[in-house]
Amino acid sequence: MDGLVEVIAYDHVGNVDTAEVGIIYDIVPPKIQLAQVETFSESPNLYLHGTVNEDGIDRIEVNGGLYPIDDKRVFSIVLTLKVGYNEITLSAQDRAGNRGKESFVIYHKEYAPYIDVEGVERLGEDRYLIYGRCSDVGTIEIDGTEYPVTDSVFRARIDVAPGTDRVKLKVEDPTGKTTTTTVDLEARRETSAFYPVLLVATIITLLVVIVVYIRSVRKDQEA
Repeated sequence: MDGLVEVIAYDHVGNVDTAEVGIIYDIVPPKIQLAQVETFSESPNLYLHGTVNEDGIDRIEVNGGLYPIDDKRVFSIVLTLKVGYNEITLSAQDRAGNRGKESFVIYHKEYAPYIDVEGVERLGEDRYLIYGRCSDVGTIEIDGTEYPVTDSVFRARIDVAPGTDRVKLKVEDPTGKTTTTTVDLEARRETSAFYPVLLVATIITLLVVIVVYIRSVRKDQEA
């Protein structure tokens, strides 16, 4: 209930003065309304956006820190999460001293980005195609050169210095976490060099088997 209270003051000789004071009777705490917050986060950064439902509140307290509320009753805050469970408590106090609170728990787990090399093809003496999947971070670095990643898929045609045995692949996510792996080119080079010989030997073996089979069939027919 709101209203005016008349205050009367008297001095020792009988002088009188009066004043009216506006009183606001308010026992309802302000309400804090948050935009949707997830209960799980891979990122250490937590973005809080929301409003309060009363005028005259110029700041909000979040886990002991004070943050401004603009004249449209809106606040935007960025918090840094620790690994594990994080309890977040927001509170706002109105002019009557009523305090409204909102609390929630969010779990932060760090995941390192991943690299899964699915294949390596030799395209030339010192040229290779490396392909696979990795975290969708935009690019993958191969021996210092960046190649695009699209929908978590990469296909990189690389030229290496003569005699290079292996190359290093690295991905880095927006939080700075990195993952590296190496690809052995020497084994691919040896396999590529041996493949034509193996193919010729296989063809010759098949021809010999066919010839022997034909001769065997003819002998059976003659008999």
